[in-house]
Amino acid sequence: MNRIKQLRKFDELFCVSGSQLITQEKQCLDLAFDASPIEVPRLQQLQRDRRLHLQDHLLPVKGYLFSKKLKELLQELTSRVPVVIVASSTADEFNKVLKVPMPWNYTDLRKKQDVKFMEVVQSEFTLKNSRGHYGVFLISEAQGRGTDFKSTQEIENAGGNCLILGDTFSQRAEDQIKGRVGRLDKKGQWFYFLAEGNERKSVEQLIAAKKEEAKNNLLKKFQHIVSELQNSSFLESEDEEEEDDEEEVDDKSDASYFGTLRKSPRDHSQ
Repeated sequence: MNRIKQLRKFDELFCVSGSQLITQEKQCLDLAFDASPIEVPRLQQLQRDRRLHLQDHLLPVKGYLFSKKLKELLQELTSRVPVVIVASSTADEFNKVLKVPMPWNYTDLRKKQDVKFMEVVQSEFTLKNSRGHYGVFLISEAQGRGTDFKSTQEIENAGGNCLILGDTFSQRAEDQIKGRVGRLDKKGQWFYFLAEGNERKSVEQLIAAKKEEAKNNLLKKFQHIVSELQNSSFLESEDEEEEDDEEEVDDKSDASYFGTLRKSPRDHSQ
């Protein structure tokens, strides 16, 4: 809310967002700034989406099945393309499996600083090792939402870079993460690889439930912001402060002016 107060001080404000605003965000924009967004079509809306959704997988978090299936998939995928795994709560589970020597090279980039992170992405991402396998790269959600991965013609011919979603994210975060592959007319492929203790749920049911939970949490936050903005004391307090500042300046000017007028007779009499 303090950020909104600061931004409202500008006479003109121009903001750019890479995401489509939800209804509650538009409502906040209208209440705080009396403005509405101008939406520009995304590239995927103007051309055919070249990302291929592969089969999703849901495995029990305990036992050997998670490790076995992951290794089988990576054995085949890395022989053709680089693989990026984006994980949050399950990142340690992936790391436990991947840090054991395998035919592919594995790099955990979660704790890399921005410069080091980009150095690895730019220099190693499209390289094969001596066994003829591309690398596997584990990254965080934040890194997955803002990194462009290189490609080559060989990788494109094999379907493009492969992205594995190791957790369920909000719909917006998922769209941003999936946007890391298949960018700018490039090909890409992606799928979910989830670990869950409740084996009775299907992967579709789990993803839908997690997304709904994330959506509800987001709506609660925006409902609080909208409530604050609708409280007239928030918006009016700043306006009143500005009016008080203007009146204070006017009062000082008037005092200075009248003070000069009062001095004149005394100065003249002396």
